[in-house]
Amino acid sequence: MGSAASNWGSKSIPISEITKDEIVPVPYFQAESQTFTEKLSIILGSAVGGDIYYSINNDKERIYIDQQIAKAAFDIGFMVIKGYPKDLRVNQNERDIILKLFSIPEDKQKPYWKRNFQPNNSHIYRGWFPLKSSKARNREGFEIGPDIVRKLPKNSANDILYEPTPIPNSHDLPTNWREVTRNYYLGMEKIGNLILDSLSRSLNISQNIFRDAFRDGISTLRLLHYPKNTAQLNKEEDIPDRYTRFKGQIYEQTARPHVDSGLLTVLA
Repeated sequence: MGSAASNWGSKSIPISEITKDEIVPVPYFQAESQTFTEKLSIILGSAVGGDIYYSINNDKERIYIDQQIAKAAFDIGFMVIKGYPKDLRVNQNERDIILKLFSIPEDKQKPYWKRNFQPNNSHIYRGWFPLKSSKARNREGFEIGPDIVRKLPKNSANDILYEPTPIPNSHDLPTNWREVTRNYYLGMEKIGNLILDSLSRSLNISQNIFRDAFRDGISTLRLLHYPKNTAQLNKEEDIPDRYTRFKGQIYEQTARPHVDSGLLTVLA
């Protein structure tokens, strides 16, 4: 993760002050673990008619938002972020452009597949994991590193976490794909930094602890594609736990229970 512009002061928010009356519950079904929980709806942007990413003069509003984020982080671990400033280009229009990458036909994808799917390729950590990475062929993805926004450190050649991203040829992508993807990555970094800033205040620690740790970091922008399933969902399972039932309906599961390796995951 990288740096973000924020001039907020430091204020401790005792966890004992956070009550259930101060959260906004939203029903949520977590298909990955087949359990139910809650998400929190947290207004990060226009709660007081301004962009709290940059400045906010209303301490009460800031404390309220910090309390909600702390409640989510220390309790259920999930939250919904709303109201981020419009200058962060992380909306549906941007996602639609970025996901055009998955329109590249399979024969043209192969140079960008990770080595465990295409042995002649050199990249291991960044790049494409194709449909064949799933036995059900129901998901694929492309993992982009920080080189989409900044140069990698000179001494990082032997560090797999700094592996360059194998970006497809420009003629196979929308003309503004790289610019849109770059701005999207930077926008997600800002959102992540502000969540960590809020947690720092609740933990009564310096915001610089998280900021210094993630400055010019190695966050991954993982593009995910779930092709439309045209098969009947009531057929026999050909893969264990492929389907789950919720409120009388059968749904295909595209992920299994797992633990993310990073500190913070932002889904859009």
